[in-house]
Amino acid sequence: MKAANDNRPHQELLVHEDNLEQFRTEHTHLEEKIIGLEKLRFPTVSEESQIKQLKKEKLSLKEKIEKIQLQGEKVKSKSNR
Repeated sequence: MKAANDNRPHQELLVHEDNLEQFRTEHTHLEEKIIGLEKLRFPTVSEESQIKQLKKEKLSLKEKIEKIQLQGEKVKSKSNR
């Protein structure tokens, strides 16, 4: 049973890496949308609302990315013991 547990940190790290890459891609996509909307000289109320919503989503993704990075560091430090 010990052998199965030995692979667990590595498996967790791989899952985190997949999520991390997905969140980074989404974060970049949101940034591009925000930049495009912010280039509008006279955005409508709807467009301003969309910018705010996109910024909230982007911040949420940034927090998820940071959380995964911290978890990855913890997993790596545990596996180095």
